Amino acid sequence: MISRSTFQFNSIKLSYFFLLSFFVFIVSCSKDSDGNSDKEVVACFNIVKDTLYFNETLQIENCSQNAVSYTYRVAGFDVTLEELATMQFSPGNKMITMGAYGENGETDLLQADFQQKEFYVKEEADSYFFPDEFLGSRRLLKFDRHPFTNEMYAIYVDFNDLKYYYAAISEDLEFTLIEINTGYSDYGYRALCDFQDDGTIYIDMPFRYTNAIIRQRHIVNIETGLSPLTNLDLLSYDFDVGYTTLNNKAYAFGANFTSEPRKYVPAINTLVSGETETIKEFDFGDKSGVIGNLTPFRDGFLAFAGAFDFASDGLVSNATTRLLELDAEFNLVNSQELDALGEATIGSLGTMSAPYHMVKLPNDNILLYGLNTLRILDSNLAIIHAEALPGFTDQSHLILDDHIYLSATNYLYKYSFDGTRLAELKVRQNGMRGIVPYKNGLIFMAELNDLFAGGNKEVLTGIVDKDLKLLPLK
Repeated sequence: MISRSTFQFNSIKLSYFFLLSFFVFIVSCSKDSDGNSDKEVVACFNIVKDTLYFNETLQIENCSQNAVSYTYRVAGFDVTLEELATMQFSPGNKMITMGAYGENGETDLLQADFQQKEFYVKEEADSYFFPDEFLGSRRLLKFDRHPFTNEMYAIYVDFNDLKYYYAAISEDLEFTLIEINTGYSDYGYRALCDFQDDGTIYIDMPFRYTNAIIRQRHIVNIETGLSPLTNLDLLSYDFDVGYTTLNNKAYAFGANFTSEPRKYVPAINTLVSGETETIKEFDFGDKSGVIGNLTPFRDGFLAFAGAFDFASDGLVSNATTRLLELDAEFNLVNSQELDALGEATIGSLGTMSAPYHMVKLPNDNILLYGLNTLRILDSNLAIIHAEALPGFTDQSHLILDDHIYLSATNYLYKYSFDGTRLAELKVRQNGMRGIVPYKNGLIFMAELNDLFAGGNKEVLTGIVDKDLKLLPLK
């Protein structure tokens, strides 16, 4: 016979047993529902490309099992997956290690596994194309496509003999050179081109002096293969920033110099056979200014302009940008000073002759890009996106497949029409000179040295897909 006390004790043990069994059941159900904690963690990843071009990013595919968190160590650095997506590497063999962890976290070594793989980063010289024509002492002034022939071209200077060349470039990246003669011992830093449908090209090259911009003009005919020599058109102080054709009429825009008071006056000029004639100047009060670009808008035009203080030593300061709304006769209707975004606040006069880009996008938004700033306006001229970008003298733009491609001092960028940045590529150089469509992607040219310094210049050519990933060379 079981005593009452023994029965009570056994009942308590039974209750504890059922309670413990229930707890174990609940825990196991909880673990089974996660499907992780009672299974072995396996770290697994694949490298999409184990040989990378210089500046190409590493892409991996995760095939791990039963893991809830991961760590990555690449080339000796602990990085996040987000950092890995943009990380760029020096040339050579590299190692990447993945750590995969179960639900108890990194402190539970029993729930951790690691996998390690190698990849290789090519030398820079093996990742870009260095044209023979650009080896040695060269400065690239312009790279673009001819608007009539669609042929790529480059304009550059040889420092050794101070000769300038127009290079027609085939799709196979073969160069046909036409020499441009100059009478100056200084170096031009930009090239402005006005193309004629008969094959004639008027090329203006600004030369920056202490307190002036002096412009040289040259005529090239790529059909005859000769460069007819012309009298140099020297326009001391006055200068153009760019040329455009609107309603079958060619225009130049820039600034005219006045000595009393000493300032630059923004100006729009007609352009006929390479010769300019001022048709409209604008008063910026005490400020000097320059018209940077011109585009049709409603029943008139928009002008993208810079305003700045100009000193006797040729320096400019306190730069801002303005948007001028003009009627059909270029009379000023409205002037809007854009909020400061990091425009060049001090610099030489050459800075103020930097390219300005103003483009009406297919969705009627307006792209404004210049003086190291990017803005996108809606059709009512309200700013919907604004950001500062590095560099302000060499930028270029391209509208392709409903996207905006921009080059800055050492970057290529891809944006949507509303200003969302979709991709970028960093390039080790100081003088991006152009980006144009090429086969199924894009091609760009850039310098690897200081833009205004003398000496040798390495000019590289890079080919990328439309997501700015480097592609095989020619």
